[in-house]
Amino acid sequence: MEDTPQQQQQLSLRREVGLVGAVSLIAGTMIGSGIFMSPQYVLLAIGSPGASLVLWACCGALAMLASLSYAELGTVIRESGGEYTYILKTSGPVVAFLLIFSSVMFVRPAGVAGIALSFAEYAVAPFYADCAAPPVAVVKCVAAVVILTLAVVNCLDVRFAMSVQVFFLVAKVFALVVIVIGGVTMLVQGHVHNFEDSFANTNVGINPIGIAFYQGLWSYDGWNNLNYVTEELKRPEVGAVRSGARVPSARGTAGVATVESGENRFAVDTVSPSRPVGRSNSMDGNQQHLCLRRDVGITSAVSFIAGTMMGSGIFITPQTVLSAIGSPGASLVIWFCCGLLATLGALCYAELGTVIPESGGEYVYFLRIMGNVMAFVFVFSFVMVMRPASATGIALSFAEYAVAPIYPGCTPPVLVVKCVAAVAILLLTLVNCLNVNWVNGIQVTSMVVKVAALAVIIVGGVVMLFMGHTENFEDSFEGTKVGVSSIGIAFYQGLWSYDGWNTLNYVTEELKRPEVNLPRAVLIAVPMVTVLYLLVNISYLTVMTPNELMSSNAVAVTWGNKVLGSWGWIMSHGGLKIKRELGLIAGVALVAGTMIGSGIFMSPQFLLANVGSPGASLLIWTLCGLVAMLAALSYAEIGTIITESGGDFIYILRIYGPCPAFFAAITYILVMKPAGIAAVSLSFAEYAIAPFYSDCAPPASLLKCTAAATILVVATANILNVRLAIRIQVVFLVAKVFALITIVIGGWASLADTTHVISTNLNVENAFKGTQLSLSAIGMAFYQGLWSFDGWSSLNNVTEELKRPEVNLPRVVLIAVPMVTVLYLLVNISYLTVMTPNELMSSNAIAVTWGNKVLGSWGWIMSVAAALSAFGSLNGSFFSGGRVCFVAAREGHMPDILAMAHVHRLTPSPALIFTTAISLLVLGTSNLLLTSSAIFLVLAPIIDDPQIEYLYVTLFIFSGILVYIPIIHYKLCPGLLTRITLFLQLFLE
Repeated sequence: MEDTPQQQQQLSLRREVGLVGAVSLIAGTMIGSGIFMSPQYVLLAIGSPGASLVLWACCGALAMLASLSYAELGTVIRESGGEYTYILKTSGPVVAFLLIFSSVMFVRPAGVAGIALSFAEYAVAPFYADCAAPPVAVVKCVAAVVILTLAVVNCLDVRFAMSVQVFFLVAKVFALVVIVIGGVTMLVQGHVHNFEDSFANTNVGINPIGIAFYQGLWSYDGWNNLNYVTEELKRPEVGAVRSGARVPSARGTAGVATVESGENRFAVDTVSPSRPVGRSNSMDGNQQHLCLRRDVGITSAVSFIAGTMMGSGIFITPQTVLSAIGSPGASLVIWFCCGLLATLGALCYAELGTVIPESGGEYVYFLRIMGNVMAFVFVFSFVMVMRPASATGIALSFAEYAVAPIYPGCTPPVLVVKCVAAVAILLLTLVNCLNVNWVNGIQVTSMVVKVAALAVIIVGGVVMLFMGHTENFEDSFEGTKVGVSSIGIAFYQGLWSYDGWNTLNYVTEELKRPEVNLPRAVLIAVPMVTVLYLLVNISYLTVMTPNELMSSNAVAVTWGNKVLGSWGWIMSHGGLKIKRELGLIAGVALVAGTMIGSGIFMSPQFLLANVGSPGASLLIWTLCGLVAMLAALSYAEIGTIITESGGDFIYILRIYGPCPAFFAAITYILVMKPAGIAAVSLSFAEYAIAPFYSDCAPPASLLKCTAAATILVVATANILNVRLAIRIQVVFLVAKVFALITIVIGGWASLADTTHVISTNLNVENAFKGTQLSLSAIGMAFYQGLWSFDGWSSLNNVTEELKRPEVNLPRVVLIAVPMVTVLYLLVNISYLTVMTPNELMSSNAIAVTWGNKVLGSWGWIMSVAAALSAFGSLNGSFFSGGRVCFVAAREGHMPDILAMAHVHRLTPSPALIFTTAISLLVLGTSNLLLTSSAIFLVLAPIIDDPQIEYLYVTLFIFSGILVYIPIIHYKLCPGLLTRITLFLQLFLE
């Protein structure tokens, strides 16, 4: 009798698709490229925005009804296969075979190939931005790789495939949320014109409606995907009547499937595992995996997540988020959305942590999903680079804050900071090695301290709100930037502050009941941090204006100074800063005093010579004053937004980056400012000693010695005390204004005499006679006039020393520049009432000539007045110019020693000494061709009269790249610069 074969058992697929996986499978398949491609075709077919929205809603309703019908079929016929199984069970094998043959051989492969090609085109498009289309071969190769990758993923593990699906669903939903938020923002701003008469031009024919439905339903394709994997879905029959018979099932792990049928149990060998998982017994003996003790409870878990998230981000990024998005209301929306995204990301990781309950975070997920190679690459970079660098950075940051109170007047020594950081790392390492409970206690304590600090800020903001400080929340969405770049940067900054939401996944094996506590900790910690961050930002915006917040270097410190007053150090790191000692009068003195220099005593004859007529010259002076006024107001606006000293340098740095800023700094510090100081000091020397050499020109050596002594005197005053320098500026401004008023009064007195000079110069018929209208003549005239107005931007170089810059900066401009303009006009009218154009143009010292004509034997007073003007302008130029060197060094573009201030006097002494040395060097140089062209020719009109000096200037400016690349960019020779810095620190102390 022939033996009967053993009963064959069917091996079933494991039921591993839960609710989240099922939702991600349906939604992730539906949200494909359709929503990014179909809207235009739907709108084109149906003809109106309102009808297109109705059609999208109808398509969604149809997809919903159809999927519910398929769900009912799936609960009755609980087998995988979708339409094939249903046709097989209802219509027989022939029809089912025809369907499966066409589906497997044509429809499904073509669909997969089409989607893969679509993905490949989008993926390689950024690499062929300048081409019409990427090469076909490249697109096909990428598509093939994608198909193979996904095939391998689906062959290896169902959980892995589900994790990939969940991840990409989150990414797609995030992308759509970004689009939705952008649209809502535009709606809030009033962009509703497309919804007016929204059903106009609707196409109601069968053909357009059919095509529109076809395009819309194609975007909803995928609603029936779950019916293809019904046998792998956990509890597919929920809501249906269960059958009384038991369905044979198969269970298995680690390569062995256990099949149950009645009383018998069979072990079916599938694929042998490559290595033991968990605990295993071998023939050589028992090999046990040593597990870490589960000591982390729910309190410790919450403190781990929240304590890691609440770092320095909330004290640093609010200003960058607000600066990127542009309005307080939108910034709060960004913070909320970032918290929501962090919560969703943490929940996804919580699900991963409950499915793969192993410590290691991303590493173990890479290992279980993508294999050894990807996991090793990740863990190597994480353990050898990312984690040590991060720990070192945080330790150094802690050390700087910790030792700052010990060094209140200066920057702490680098060696001390590093030693404290090293001790902190060693202590924390020791604590983590000794006892997990100690670590939990430290983490809980630090979290309580952080929450208390944030609570202080919140309470302060609430108090200010109750006091009625709500002005920053009126029109809170005004100025919102809705560009992709702005929103992206804002989200990047916000999400960085939420970094740490996945911390608990690194210690899953030490967490008590991870399947319960992991999601609980996430649901407690991340929303708590989100609420705290929102309240803290509201507090910031209650206390500070948006401009103050955006320009703050440390927003918590600024908040503390405004709310806590003398206790503001609680929020500070104790850095050394220059005092704000410049008020409104000092600001006016600095701007007006720098503008009124030797220009008004030298430029009128050159301006008149170029433009050709008195009337045109007065018009040019008026226009130059207007241009200076507009430029100064523009700089005042920039100065209220970027409230940092440094003027042009800091604005170029913040807008265009370090390389252009370095060129500007090195040109300004090494050439323009020293040469300008040398020229003004020589001008002062000429006027100061002219009365002693009335019959001849003074010796050149005496001029240079007098100029050098003047530079040293002004430098000493600026180094010793800021208030002393400002008092000098105020005194000399008064003297200069008095001298100009003397000229004005003398001119008006001359008007009483009906002389030939007055009728020739100021008569309307003669005033514009001989005017030259060529481009070169007008350009040179404007050049001479604007040079006399130079100094209108002086206050922007010292913004950090100005009290209430958001108020005083525009006020100073509105007072100083119009005052100087009016004085210049009246002085020129006075010149023209006394001298003929020929006399004025031929004069070597126009003020002296005027003085000799009007004051007679007292004409020498004009020489003294010109000298006083030059001295005051030199002082103002020194005061503002030294700060540019100071700020450039602070930003790393000059040696560190130049970024230091005197401990007691709080003046940028090294920067001023450096400026003095370069100025003296320029003064003593016999050949000033390069420096003269860099200062006086760079703005001259070059269209009509190009000169070789322009090339010299250009070459000099770009020669800075020879210094920038090795010293600034690659930080070469840092040891030498550090030693020089330390020596000069001790020497200057």
